[in-house]
Amino acid sequence: MSNLAIVIGVSEYDDQETLLACKNDAQIIHSILSESKKFDSILKIEGYVRGRDIKSKISEFVRNHENQKVEEIFFYFSGHGTRINDDFWYVLSDFDNNNIHTTALSNDELDEILKSLNPTLTVKVVDACFAGTEYIKSSYNISNIFDKSLQEKKFEKVYFLFSSTRNETSIAFRDISLFTRSFVTAVFSFEKSSIRYQDLVNFITDDLSSPKVNQNPYFVTQANQTEIFIDVNNIDIPSIKNEFPYFVDNTEDVAVIDSVDSSLIDRVREANKNYCSRDEATSILNNLDNITNNFEFSKELNELFDINIIHSNDLSKIPDKQKIAKWLKDENDDYFIHLNFSRKEKERFVDAIGAITGTGAKEKYYADVLSSYDSTYLECNNVTVITLVPKLEFLPRYDMFITYVVSKSKITTFSKFEKYKDLSWDHNKLESKNSWWVNTKSFKPDEALYTFFKGLLLTLDREIVIDIEGLIE
Repeated sequence: MSNLAIVIGVSEYDDQETLLACKNDAQIIHSILSESKKFDSILKIEGYVRGRDIKSKISEFVRNHENQKVEEIFFYFSGHGTRINDDFWYVLSDFDNNNIHTTALSNDELDEILKSLNPTLTVKVVDACFAGTEYIKSSYNISNIFDKSLQEKKFEKVYFLFSSTRNETSIAFRDISLFTRSFVTAVFSFEKSSIRYQDLVNFITDDLSSPKVNQNPYFVTQANQTEIFIDVNNIDIPSIKNEFPYFVDNTEDVAVIDSVDSSLIDRVREANKNYCSRDEATSILNNLDNITNNFEFSKELNELFDINIIHSNDLSKIPDKQKIAKWLKDENDDYFIHLNFSRKEKERFVDAIGAITGTGAKEKYYADVLSSYDSTYLECNNVTVITLVPKLEFLPRYDMFITYVVSKSKITTFSKFEKYKDLSWDHNKLESKNSWWVNTKSFKPDEALYTFFKGLLLTLDREIVIDIEGLIE
């Protein structure tokens, strides 16, 4: 029976942050798999990877083995990822929010491809730094998605290892990603013996449970817990370490998290590099306003609308504020915000039988219900409303909404567009139908944040153009 592997490391992106570590991640995983002599065929894809190319290569690889009995299929991915429409998507180099089916690979589509091999054991190791959009209305998180994958695709035996849970951004150093580094360290720690997949899960769980590491991996297992990943005896560990010196180098990035020799003072100073002073944050946030003010909207929007931009701290200008408040409550993170609750009168059945049957006496009670939120950092604008007033009667008015919350180290933006329903020539009403798009980014490096923000404005522009095209079809 055949053992097959697919290893992907997407490090270059057209419109997303470059992830230099991801190519190295794929290379070191590929070296381990190759030297293990376990896998009969390995497909490696790395660097700049277009959506159509990757699907073609994976499909061809699977077709070449579809008449074989497959004992194990091992899939590894390092790169950006996102959640859209209750599915996880592997983000590829030419990713476009408007063409996700051709510029990204959905977890559901990948499952169908892997399932066609009818493998006895299916393994997916995903080291994903979240990019693009998370839809605030979606109740799905990583556990939902991969549990669904397990239940609906009915794989015989599985190990799914995912680098982080809902709303986390996986940590990537300059040369290697943290989750992959932990994975490889686990393999090396079993020198001169075999290592089970469950051993990998156990090691990574302990390794990333340190309070110095804010990353919580997620694992799904449906197997005997006796399945062997590889026999480490077959691997020349010193040779791999020489081939990938960054893995053992005392580089500044890696030493911070793992070196027991570093003094507490040094480690605190290193961690502080990711945090902003008040003045730094104020400068960065003001620059975001400047980016919006100087943004070149598309020819279509410029010719069809009068565009007005208003910055403020007035959260009342934001629709669906309560949905953002709920997201913030669920996050329970260190944002500079205050959640507001109101007392609401409710009813409940007096006894359990009444609750089951829907009959019986009821009583009134009061409960604190989340109603909204306020920002506790008001030195910069945190609301931007871009109004598009139509020049032609055929078109409705559109508004783009951008708001954000901040902590000392990161910013989370909430953005969407809405259109208005005309009630007469002089009156209209906002139709709040669209979901908030949620993105969390580090303040530093600020240039990466600025690049992301320009992309956010470009996405809003494109979405409205697409909506207008739908009006004339």
